[in-house]
Amino acid sequence: MKLKLLTLTLTLLFTSSLAQAANVPSDPKADSKKRIQKEASEDYSNDNEKEASPEEVAKNVKKLIANPNSGRLMDFNKAKLTNAKLHKANLQEANLTGATLSGADLSWANLQDASLIGAKLNDTDLNRANLQDASLIGANLKGADLSRTNLQDASLIGANLSGADLNRANLQNASLIGANLRGADLSKTDLQNASLTGANLKNANLTGADLREAVAKNEEGKMITGNSLKAYLKKRFNLEPVNAKFN
Repeated sequence: MKLKLLTLTLTLLFTSSLAQAANVPSDPKADSKKRIQKEASEDYSNDNEKEASPEEVAKNVKKLIANPNSGRLMDFNKAKLTNAKLHKANLQEANLTGATLSGADLSWANLQDASLIGAKLNDTDLNRANLQDASLIGANLKGADLSRTNLQDASLIGANLSGADLNRANLQNASLIGANLRGADLSKTDLQNASLTGANLKNANLTGADLREAVAKNEEGKMITGNSLKAYLKKRFNLEPVNAKFN
């Protein structure tokens, strides 16, 4: 619950800053929701739950390396797991906030509901991994292999996905607000209902992508979808994706 509240708080702060940058009038309802979430987060932070110490994290890492199926619900906060072999690892609901997983093999791993806020995942193999409902706010996924990965309902706000392989990935309902997707392969990717506001799609490959009900805000701060989104991608990034679905 603590991780979900942190995710919600970071999401609201990030989207609020984007709205201010675009001179979009604040929404009283959204402001109220932000205040409620902030208060809830503060209340929860006053309970007795404690994060694992560096020594405990180190023990958890050793246990995980010895048995990749042991990571569920464990704390790997800021853990060093560079080039780790974690194929099919069970890391469901694990805390990997700020962890270093560069070059790691997480193919087919279960990371559902995991916290990967600010994690270093550059050049990581996440092929066919399950990241549904995972929080990847501000994560570095540059050059990562996310082909056929399940990212449904995932939060990728401000994430660096430049040059990442997202071919045939499931990004339904994902939040890509302010994400860097420059040069990313999004061919045949499912982006239905995804939020692309402020995302950088320069030189991205959207061939055959499904963008039905996907949304973004244009330069005037107006929410757009369908053919308006198609026109925006053409104007803003000179993209005319072949066989992409907008309606």
